[in-house]
Formats: sequence, C-alpha cells, structure tokens
Amino acid sequence: MNQKALLEDALRGKRAACDRLARMYIPITFRYFRQAWRVTQSEAEELTQETFAEAWSSLKYCRGTQVKAWFLTIARRVAWKKFKTQAPKAFVSKDSEEDDPIAELPSTQASQEELVLMKAQFEQLRELFVHLRPEFREVLYLYYLEELTVEELAHSLEVPMGTAKTWLQRARANLKQEWYSAQKSTVNGRR
Repeated sequence: MNQKALLEDALRGKRAACDRLARMYIPITFRYFRQAWRVTQSEAEELTQETFAEAWSSLKYCRGTQVKAWFLTIARRVAWKKFKTQAPKAFVSKDSEEDDPIAELPSTQASQEELVLMKAQFEQLRELFVHLRPEFREVLYLYYLEELTVEELAHSLEVPMGTAKTWLQRARANLKQEWYSAQKSTVNGRR
C-alpha cells in the first residue's frame, strides 16, 4: 500500500492504517529525539507521544508524498517548543549502542588494527557530532542518518530548498573544521 492510500485510510479512521503509520514512524521519531536532541529515553518517549498526538490531530494536512518529512517536521516543532527556553544539554551517553547507527562498524575485510582505528574515528566523530550547535546536528542527522533528500529536508525544516542546502553545507563545514581541529590537537598532544 502506498503512502497516500495509507494516509487516506487513516483519515477514514481505519485502525489498521493508523497502526501501520505508527509502526513505521514511532521508531524514526524516537531515534530523532534521542540522537538529534540528545534526550534521555523517557524524554524521547514523552516527546514521541506528544508528536503523535499532534500528528493525529493534523493528519488531514499531510499531502502524502513526504510523510516521513511531515512527521519529522511535527517532531521538530514539538522539540523546539519544549526546549526553546532551556539551555543546551550536555552530552547524554547512550543507554545502549543498539540505537546508535554510528557505533556500528561496516563489515569489511579490514585488519584488526584498521578496525580499531576506524572505531576510534567513529567514536571521535560521534563526540564531535553531539557537540555541534543543535541546528547543525539536526540538519546532519536528518540528511545522513534519516536519509532525507534535500527536498524532504527543506520540507521538514520548513525552509526553502536553497536554505536547506546552505544549512547542510555549513553543518558539514563546521563538522569538518571540528574534525581537523581535533586531529591537529591529537597530533600536537602526542608530541
């Protein structure tokens, strides 16, 4: 069943369609809060519940072509509404590495030494990622980890596509700069 038909069935009140939408987008929304907003598991559950309450009440406004981006737009609004008056949070460690896509190494035929080096680089990248400004972290998360297209990213962020491209480019540049600074300080620290 395509997304548009699923939304139409959900709007007609068909429970199976509503359940399917929930099964599809609850894990994505939960992961978004845990990783892009660095909240605890209980906070992510609460925010996910708020997101779906808002989503169900405004389901008639979803156009059906970018459902994932639409759900993430609502999630983003819920998060900004909750956290706009709070100071940014410090790094929250994962309850487990299961929900951390960066922690998993690609399966390659690399040597043990290469695997250790790759794991260290992934860990350093994750540490740099969580210290980025929230808007940079959010753009990179949506584009790379949720695999939104630039068009879906713009829709989710509620900005023109050119603005989304600019933000993505700035976020990449910022992460790259942080990466090089960390590499330089590591090299200088070993001397």
